[in-house]
Amino acid sequence: MNLINLILSLSILDSIFNTDVYGFKNFMGNLLDLILNFSVIFFGLWCLINYKTPNYIKKNFLFFVGISFLSMIINQSGLISMVEFILRYGKIYFLIFIGFHFGKNISLNSLFKTFTIINSFNFILNLLWYFNLSFITNKYIGTLDFATGVMGDALYQCLFSFTTLVLSFFILLNERKFNHSILLFNIITAIIQLYWSYAYHFYIVLLLSIITILFLVVRMRNYNKIIISFLICLFTVNQISKSEFFTNSFITLANTSPKIASYRDSFNGEYQKFYQEFIGVGPGSGGSYIGIENKSFISENYFSIYNYFTEKLRHGSITTLPNTGITTLKSELGYFGLINFLILLGLIFRKLNKTSKNKIGTMQTLSMLLILIFLLENLFADYLQHSLFPLLIFTIVGITLGKK
Repeated sequence: MNLINLILSLSILDSIFNTDVYGFKNFMGNLLDLILNFSVIFFGLWCLINYKTPNYIKKNFLFFVGISFLSMIINQSGLISMVEFILRYGKIYFLIFIGFHFGKNISLNSLFKTFTIINSFNFILNLLWYFNLSFITNKYIGTLDFATGVMGDALYQCLFSFTTLVLSFFILLNERKFNHSILLFNIITAIIQLYWSYAYHFYIVLLLSIITILFLVVRMRNYNKIIISFLICLFTVNQISKSEFFTNSFITLANTSPKIASYRDSFNGEYQKFYQEFIGVGPGSGGSYIGIENKSFISENYFSIYNYFTEKLRHGSITTLPNTGITTLKSELGYFGLINFLILLGLIFRKLNKTSKNKIGTMQTLSMLLILIFLLENLFADYLQHSLFPLLIFTIVGITLGKK
């Protein structure tokens, strides 16, 4: 088993034994979570120290560490919180380094096999739960969130299914050596599972990402791009307009959403001194999950209070969740930390786009699409650290960059 498969396997086992979705939550879950995070951090730092890494990513990482240290010193937020912040929120860098070095010998065929196997297990389980056959426990059976597969969460399953769909679709278009029956199986089952996930906000994220890639990367006449974009928009709007997401969450988001309040307070300096606009209030002292766990002053008096007063308004919707990747970076590392993060994604996207004409165009197009999804999804929630989003996306990005 290669390191990439190990990370994905640990992530799946973590989702099974570290949540109460399947009724297996126990000490094994905490142990697997520890092993997973230790592996990412250890091998990521090992690659950074012992191997040549992309210079622009290394500089960006060093700036991230530097601004975290500076913000900690000036705000006196605590050394332990700073180290924890770097290790947790610096995970995207570690995953790029791992993918870049350990993924060089991973072929497209090997990656495709891994995704096919996981997709098959996902589909079998979701099919059983769709028909309310609970041979394996799932606490979400009978609700819209039943399609968790082996990921422990319907949204994560949706992300994985979409990745499988895009990977299989581009292989079908560009490669001849792959079994077309298996490719079609992946495409059809992934589409079914996307529908089963009922992740309405994620459909919007996918819509915007696909249209952006269509116009920036795909070689096609403009009128064809416009027609395809129009059809995608029409289908998405038709699906969402009939949902509770549109009638409740979307209208709420546009009016008095706690998410709007969190963005407003993060960017208008409501709880910040002048210099904190640029360097933040300190790692672990603002809107991050570390700040929430530490019950920092700002977390308790701003971010947490949005949930307290708006729980009936939120209805658990991610579209009104106050904590996002953007507000986390802005509150704790200021404009310097936030802009550094956006520059990282922009540089990676530009690097991938410049080399998209060679033989690994399939992986590069997929990586650019996932980068866009990661950016847009972090407008809705904080997926910078512990979730499938960074693990899946930046491992694939690292592998793609390493094959250049």
